[in-house]
Order: sequence, then C-alpha cells, then structure tokens
Amino acid sequence: MSSGFDLSNMFKDKGKSGSMFTSKCSASAIMAKLRVVAERLNFRVVCEKEFKVKLQGKTEGRKGKLAVSAELFRVATEVEVVKFSKLAGDTLEYTKFCEEDVRPALKDVVWTWQGEENECELKNVENLDCH
Repeated sequence: MSSGFDLSNMFKDKGKSGSMFTSKCSASAIMAKLRVVAERLNFRVVCEKEFKVKLQGKTEGRKGKLAVSAELFRVATEVEVVKFSKLAGDTLEYTKFCEEDVRPALKDVVWTWQGEENECELKNVENLDCH
C-alpha cells in the first residue's frame, strides 16, 4: 500500500497506544493466527468475539499482567485492518510485545504495518499464507 493510504486516523483512541496492520487474509484466518501466536507467546485468550480478541500474559510484568486486544475491521473487499491496543500492564512491555514478538510472528498474514513506508511491496501480497 502506498504511504498515502495511512488509515491510522480512523482508528485512534485517545490515551491508548496501538499498532495496526492491513491484511489480504480473511478475518477467520487472522483470528486463527492470533490464537496460535498468543499461545506461542505465553498469552491466553480471555475473551473472543467475532472480530475482536483479548489476550492476557500469563506472567506478571512491572505493572501486572500485560493485556492486549486485537480488533479487526473490514475496510474494503479482501482488506482487513487489525488494530492492537494495550488494555493493562506496562507500556514498555506492550511496545516490546508489538515490535519484537507480534510483528515477526504475524509476518505471514501481514500485508503492511501502518505508518511504515514501502516496507511491504505489492509483490509480497502473493506470498501471504492465509490458511
């Protein structure tokens, strides 16, 4: 996607930091991947709805257990936006979770991370593993 297609203003919550990506995968494929990644990262699913999942870390951090939500939004045919938000816990731990844990773990369903310019070329769209 072009740098001019930044959807971040549509999904901003005041006072909450977040991380978003777009995907060409179906909502069900993304949700399945989120469940697998949560388990691998030692998080448990505490609440799951059709297009939203809440995850909580199993270990105590500096400010309690880290809790994160991931919500899916369909913005066009075959294009989903996934927004992560910190619900509880330490902001630095949340940032590390997003940058070092989640991003690499979701690389096979991510088309592009919002706010990053030209990191994902359109040729990579064919390589998405949405199964």
